[in-house]
Amino acid sequence: MNNVLAGAPYPKGDIPYLIWWPTKAQPSTYRHLAQIQPEMLPQIIRACIYCGYQDLFDELLPRVTPDEILVREVEEQGNLHFREALRDRVQSLGITPQEPPVGQAWKMNISSVFGQSSTYISKYLDVKNVGIDFDVPYDGWQCDATDVETNACLPDAWRIPVEDESTARDVDYEE
Repeated sequence: MNNVLAGAPYPKGDIPYLIWWPTKAQPSTYRHLAQIQPEMLPQIIRACIYCGYQDLFDELLPRVTPDEILVREVEEQGNLHFREALRDRVQSLGITPQEPPVGQAWKMNISSVFGQSSTYISKYLDVKNVGIDFDVPYDGWQCDATDVETNACLPDAWRIPVEDESTARDVDYEE
């Protein structure tokens, strides 16, 4: 996702599901996605659970009919607020969450989340945008290319023109 929604709204049949991995988007990105493509609310709610975005979760949950995927997700994540809010939503609707349709059971087994994607738009990218000092496997070496990923995904209209005096700014769907 990389905080860029240049491809959204997505055509039916091409709607992404795994929108919180390998990097988390900002809450404003998920909020904007919910506005322009409401049929993605289940995966946006799941992203909120993974990312710990409680305010956005609370804001969007009244628009969602929970399924078994979301119920299992909150049980695995262990966040009491999410678990109770989802249980209350299920009870208020008077439903029993349904198993995913045939061919979508893979959604039940997604459990990896890495870092947060960048909101940093740079006019110029160079080696300083790639970090190598992390407390992670691979002898502490890891490429942090989140700024590069975000800049690579930007629509042309968002890029900083060469004649512009600023060299950087943040992506913000609310602004």
